Amino acid sequence: MNRNLWAMIVFACALLTAAPAAWAAPRSAAPSPDVLNERLETLRDTVKELSAETKANTQATAEHKNGLQAQDKRIEDTNDRFSDLHESITRVLTLISTGAATLGAVVGGFGYFFYKKVRADALQKTELVIMKWLSDNQNALYEEKEKILKELKIAEEKAIQDINSACKQVQTNADNANDIINKRISDSTFIEPDTGNGDKYNDKNLMELMNKPESKRTADDLIKLGLAALFDNKNDNAIYYFGRILELPTATKKQIANALFNRGIALGRQNRPDESIAAYNAIIHRFRDDANLNKQIANALINKGVMLGRQGKTKEGIGAYDEVICRFGKNPPPDLREPVALALINKGVALGRQNELDEAIHAYNEVIHNFDENPTPDLREQAAKALVNKGLVLRQENKLDEAIEAYNGVILRFKYGSTPALREQSARAMVNKGIALGRRGNVDEEMTAYNEVIQNFDDAPTPILCEQLAIALVNKSDVLGKGGNADEAIDLCNKVIERFGDDPTPALREQAAIAWVNKAENLDRKGETEKALRIFDDVIKLYGTEETAQDAVKEAKRLRDEILARKKTCDDAPKDKE
Repeated sequence: MNRNLWAMIVFACALLTAAPAAWAAPRSAAPSPDVLNERLETLRDTVKELSAETKANTQATAEHKNGLQAQDKRIEDTNDRFSDLHESITRVLTLISTGAATLGAVVGGFGYFFYKKVRADALQKTELVIMKWLSDNQNALYEEKEKILKELKIAEEKAIQDINSACKQVQTNADNANDIINKRISDSTFIEPDTGNGDKYNDKNLMELMNKPESKRTADDLIKLGLAALFDNKNDNAIYYFGRILELPTATKKQIANALFNRGIALGRQNRPDESIAAYNAIIHRFRDDANLNKQIANALINKGVMLGRQGKTKEGIGAYDEVICRFGKNPPPDLREPVALALINKGVALGRQNELDEAIHAYNEVIHNFDENPTPDLREQAAKALVNKGLVLRQENKLDEAIEAYNGVILRFKYGSTPALREQSARAMVNKGIALGRRGNVDEEMTAYNEVIQNFDDAPTPILCEQLAIALVNKSDVLGKGGNADEAIDLCNKVIERFGDDPTPALREQAAIAWVNKAENLDRKGETEKALRIFDDVIKLYGTEETAQDAVKEAKRLRDEILARKKTCDDAPKDKE
């Protein structure tokens, strides 16, 4: 809208405002017609001008409206172009990003290629330097290599030897422990003939019997001769004399049964188990229905079971013991109580060998329960024996406190027993108590137990007491040696060797052999290796064929081989150059 149009509007507004005022004012003088005509013409000109201006303005307004519509269209087109441009820019930026990444990869790949090339060149140069150094030092390196390889080989061989030796020793100790436990029990329950003290067979009467014509000898004469032969360990003579009784038509059933029983013992001593069992079977089957010979039948079954066990037929042995228990175990008469107790004890031993330890303890408990309070010394001996064996099984189960309690039960009651048999069981309990204490780690108490055996049974009058004394001395020497008291240990070994080295009793010869081995081991600990090796060789030669001393022989071989391997390692070790 132009300025003239606004001026006209302002003028008109002023005119309209002024007109009423003029009309309302007092008329002092009316204007002349000429003046009014002049004013009217002026107004008409003004109106014409305003009309023309209004028309022009209306046309301009339409033009402006059209211009505005066109301008809106242009703005919309511009917006569309901006959107297209934005999309184009976005695509361009995406292409630029992709291109940048691609360019980066290309540049990176080129950089990696350059790095690889530089690295390869560096490695090649380094390798050349190393190869030159190796070439210059080849001889020295070869010598060093050979030296290291030799040392490693020696160390490896030594380690292997130590490992193998340790493994063998662990297994050997475990096997020996179980073997010794079972052997101690088994040997103590085998029924031997009652030969007395042997003196009556060395007197004038025995000489008269030996000089008596064979045709004149009675069954009693032959029994005396046979028992004397058994006492002197002349088993061939014993087999002959007892065999002759079987040929006598005047021999009674009891004499025949006793002859078969003693013949079985002599055959067993000669390691003829099948013939020994046949002799026992002859008693069992021949006199099965004779109630007067039930004791001979029970004893035959017990020894048959022992022989079967020695053949490794443990179940068959248990069957023999069960036959005694089933036939005679319920309210046995006085003469069958001891065989029943022995059958239960031997059954416990066999069950222990089969690792049926709870059943073994049950068998021993039956003996303890039934015969512990019996006033008969022989039956009290069996109860004490069962209690010691029970302790051995508990020790085997590593129930050391219970085992020690069982041993103490024997020691407290029978330490000063009224019979040698009861004192023997007390000595066994003391020795095994010491072993259990040692296994528990109570070394001082272990030594006290061995010392108690040595003090109480130094004057041992029987082979079993002598054996327990020897075991206590040997075990004490072993503890002293391991504790670093080699000289004291050797002194104890010498006592065992001097006292029992020439004894013909297998159990005592076994302890003498162990004493020799312990002595040699302690000499080696003192550095007197050559003396030790000579003793080991002597033990192997002297006791190599004796069945009861095989554990000592094996230990001598093991220790000797260890020393020899150690010496070889020292000899082969490289010497330091000065």
